[in-house]
Amino acid sequence: MAGRPASTALQDALQASPESIYRDVEEQTWVVIGPKSRVHVFNDGALHVTSVVYPGETVRARTTRGKWRTPPEDELAAFREALRKSAEGE
Repeated sequence: MAGRPASTALQDALQASPESIYRDVEEQTWVVIGPKSRVHVFNDGALHVTSVVYPGETVRARTTRGKWRTPPEDELAAFREALRKSAEGE
């Protein structure tokens, strides 16, 4: 599919600031906000699920109403470790 940002998902996630990583409390997935309105979704094992391009209003609405929440530091650290292992092919 042209225009889908899946190819940049792992790199965007590895480079994301903590403020750009959320937990989708309904889907139990990780949401990473990348550059150029890219939004990447991962499971707990850092397996890429999907990527989309969302306008800023959509991201704000989902964080404001609590669908996407800032994760606790320990959960964020575990997700980042899973991303690192995924990048290394472990």
